[in-house]
Amino acid sequence: MIADFSKPECRRITSEPLFGLCDDDSKLPAYIDLVNNTIWIATVINVSQKEITFTAVDNCIEIFRENGDIESRCDVMLTTDICLYLIELKNKVSDWRSEGIDQLEATITALKNAESALFFSFRKRKAYVANRRHPHFVKVETEVMERFRDVHRIRLYLEATILIN
Repeated sequence: MIADFSKPECRRITSEPLFGLCDDDSKLPAYIDLVNNTIWIATVINVSQKEITFTAVDNCIEIFRENGDIESRCDVMLTTDICLYLIELKNKVSDWRSEGIDQLEATITALKNAESALFFSFRKRKAYVANRRHPHFVKVETEVMERFRDVHRIRLYLEATILIN
């Protein structure tokens, strides 16, 4: 079964200059919050107020493994006219990087399989693992980031601030 990344019930359009991405760790999809920054896992800064399409992926877009099991996937996809952002939201102390990267990789593979032309139509492609408990993670894992970029043709960031440009 091919994943449908264009389900209208999973999408919302915004041009807000500042908003947060939230995930309550429930079986509900991630969502945008405009006012309560204490619950934000990632902060989106949209200085130019571009139109952004927010798509809740986890708990909204179904992605299946070959054996029929549901695939672990990232939480959010943001798109602008030229950029694709895939975001995994975490609120963990340990083992969040590798788990988040795995979820991003599964989502990227499904997106390429379902919407290859769409994936490659963006001039810029960025993937984020954002962790509320480590919003300014400073350990640079150059080798991991380079491998990710080479394999998936998308840049990987381990931070909780997403600048829309």
